[in-house]
Amino acid sequence: MYAPKTGKPPEPKQFYTDLVTPGTLARKTFTSPYGLHVISKMNSAAIRAHPIVSFGGIGSASALAKFYSVLANGGKADGQTFFSAETLELMSATLTDGIDRVLQIPTAFSAGFIKDSRNAERRMLGPLRTSFGHPGAGGSHAFADPENKIAFAYVMNQMEQSLLPNEKSLRLVDAIYL
Repeated sequence: MYAPKTGKPPEPKQFYTDLVTPGTLARKTFTSPYGLHVISKMNSAAIRAHPIVSFGGIGSASALAKFYSVLANGGKADGQTFFSAETLELMSATLTDGIDRVLQIPTAFSAGFIKDSRNAERRMLGPLRTSFGHPGAGGSHAFADPENKIAFAYVMNQMEQSLLPNEKSLRLVDAIYL
């Protein structure tokens, strides 16, 4: 297998400590204006109906999988090109890799997406370094694996109080690559 199995999802313990400690970067980041409380608010249909662009999007697992399928298949779907090769390269190329100052865990980013850090204890996006995607607020999780032409999306019917994929979604990723 491509990562040690700890039985638990990646968990930035120091982040959660700092989240409740006044004056820390994590507390300042997530307590204004709604912080992590926004997760419980997002379970409201009335709130989800608002066009809140800073949330990046709300979608079904099917919709996320379709989006990532385009990315996993050269930026094309149904004979139409949606993303150029140059754009896909920016999406998949690691631009930064290190300890996230807020989450306080190893993280890596490409242009607009998260990647598994070379120092991550648990990989979220499968065994290949070319995969890219993003966890979502409340535990959702989606990514593209262009080398294997795999798109993955996992969402729950109730958001969790988490920032990273939960163990269930990580086990599903593991099962894809057995």
